[in-house]
Amino acid sequence: MENKFSCDVINDLLPSYIDGICSEESKKIVEDHLQNCPSCKETYRAMSSEEAGVSASSSPAAARGVSGRTSSLASKNPVQVDEAKIMKKVNRKWQRSRKVNIVAFAVAGVLLIALALMFIRPTKAIPKGSYEVKYTNYDLHDFILDPDYIYQDNNVPDKAVMVYETGKKLDDCNFVTVLLGRMCFAVDLDYMEKYPEVCLIEYTSDYPIVEYNEVVKEKDGKNLLYVKSLRTPVFGGGLRQGSQMVYAVEFCHVDEVAE
Repeated sequence: MENKFSCDVINDLLPSYIDGICSEESKKIVEDHLQNCPSCKETYRAMSSEEAGVSASSSPAAARGVSGRTSSLASKNPVQVDEAKIMKKVNRKWQRSRKVNIVAFAVAGVLLIALALMFIRPTKAIPKGSYEVKYTNYDLHDFILDPDYIYQDNNVPDKAVMVYETGKKLDDCNFVTVLLGRMCFAVDLDYMEKYPEVCLIEYTSDYPIVEYNEVVKEKDGKNLLYVKSLRTPVFGGGLRQGSQMVYAVEFCHVDEVAE
């Protein structure tokens, strides 16, 4: 069992406990504490031994003098203990300790929530009508950095995203570097000849854009661009002065933006 009361409080209660004049509640507090505190148990033994010695010396037989009269020591009353005052002190210390624990847990909870938000960084959707979408179709050949510099055997720039036809082996690809905005791609030459068009998409909003998600689907012979979501941080994601632009790329021709 956990000791809820300090040793100082128990030491204040020990005299009345040894004299047998404390309440049942105080008695239980002392006994529960002594079961789990070797230090206070030793103090209790010492005080009990000392009290036993005083009691023996103050008995009528030991206190009689030569005249046969009882010494004044034997007539002294037991020490009076203000139990209400002691219990008030115990409760005050207990309440203070409880308040300290509540504050400590509250501070720890706030810190954990703050750390979680720093790493999780929750986002929310930017409302429709609060952003603008523009798209422009280009020929991939116009963005090749160096047509004579070909990467083979998957030996492409570290930050380049590789683009090649599904099912083709990497060892059979010949990559060239294509730069679209701030995005770098390594595009297979065979893929470029088969699918030469690329669409550069521009998102503009007064909200800071941290995530975007779009998809192109064919409908009625047209490639439609569906903007699935644009997201901004839950905290610090309010409107700002001046718009922000982010770019996305779809490796196909786009005919229009779907509503």
